[in-house]
Amino acid sequence: MNKPRLILLVGLLWMFSGSAEAQTFRVFQDDLANVIKSARLHFGPFRLKPGFSVRSIGYDDNIYYGDTPRSDVTATLSPRVTAYLPFRRSLYLWLEENPEYAFYARVREGRALTNSLGVGGKALILSRFVLSGRYRHDSRRQNFTSEIGWLGLRTTEFFETGLSWETPRKTSFGFRAYWSRDRYEDLSTSEGLFWVSRTLNRSEHGTAADLYYLLRPETYLFLEADFCEYLFAEEAARYRDGSSVEMTGGIQFPLLRALQGTLSLGYMVITPRDPTRDGYRGLTGETGLSFRKGRLGVNLGFERKPTFSIYGEYNHYVDTRVTAGTSFYATRFLKLNYDFNVGWLDYPVLPGEAIAGDVSGRRERQQSHVFAFLLRVKRRTGVGLTWTTGRWSSTRLDTDRRRNFLGLVIAQDF
Repeated sequence: MNKPRLILLVGLLWMFSGSAEAQTFRVFQDDLANVIKSARLHFGPFRLKPGFSVRSIGYDDNIYYGDTPRSDVTATLSPRVTAYLPFRRSLYLWLEENPEYAFYARVREGRALTNSLGVGGKALILSRFVLSGRYRHDSRRQNFTSEIGWLGLRTTEFFETGLSWETPRKTSFGFRAYWSRDRYEDLSTSEGLFWVSRTLNRSEHGTAADLYYLLRPETYLFLEADFCEYLFAEEAARYRDGSSVEMTGGIQFPLLRALQGTLSLGYMVITPRDPTRDGYRGLTGETGLSFRKGRLGVNLGFERKPTFSIYGEYNHYVDTRVTAGTSFYATRFLKLNYDFNVGWLDYPVLPGEAIAGDVSGRRERQQSHVFAFLLRVKRRTGVGLTWTTGRWSSTRLDTDRRRNFLGLVIAQDF
């Protein structure tokens, strides 16, 4: 790449690569202050926050993650802009536009131009009550299930409204109501055709309550309760209709300090309307923590959730993920990364298996090693190369799949 093009690339990254903020709780005044601080561009009364992310730029030797490997060169480009309209110190509205293009050099059916649009707002009433609402229409080509390695189109509509009460010491107690509808495209891969729309298309609606208690500046203890009902679109999949109750608790650690992230664990009960189908009672979790001391950084993650299966014989599978990684800052501008990821897909025992005396059930194991080195180009934004090598095995299927990806990485947590 010649020098003018390199300068142009770095300049674009400087202008448009915003930090990928985690979903963190803030009381209204802190949230509004963060909007004003992060959206630095102005257009009339609007404050603009542009962004541009680039993912999966490189060579993938098994794009379907199947038993019959097929290689390709891939890239996903995702520009976005969020416009905020603040009114004094008691109200702000927002609008976000986020088109995305997935590119495959040889597999033309993998190419897709999609778009996501979101609108919402928050209002502070009587200095204590916060009324909020948001609507999103997301259309994305994504890996929406761990059961298949190929990307598919998922379209989601989501609406949520809430009311919370905030105290002077930044404790918050709130209620929310939400509704969503998911639509999936059927997938054609090297392993065959999957009628995903028949087993996964559904709508959900529910209510939730949450309590956030400030332990110290920016560190919150939280408790959440959620009740959800789900209704499947296809008549043949109505046996999956049911409801769930989940209780979650944890700690949200401060941003921009040595320890960042969220520690969250919960317990969920899923009750299908059909009493002959398997439900779920057990642990859930969504934890991601990072710690840095001097030149060394450590990342830890844990996720566990029951997920609806694309296979009709199973109501769901339990997807458990554990991540451990380290970062070494060789210099102020050079960072070396290594991450190890392992996941298990555990399925309930089918009646036929139980009769035969097999009570172990189906389990699939997915693991990957990720190596990367990055050069800092702007504050916390780095550009470099990454290599991911993965393996997928199953106790029921005669398979031992491998996958390697080599490409460019743009990280926003340098």
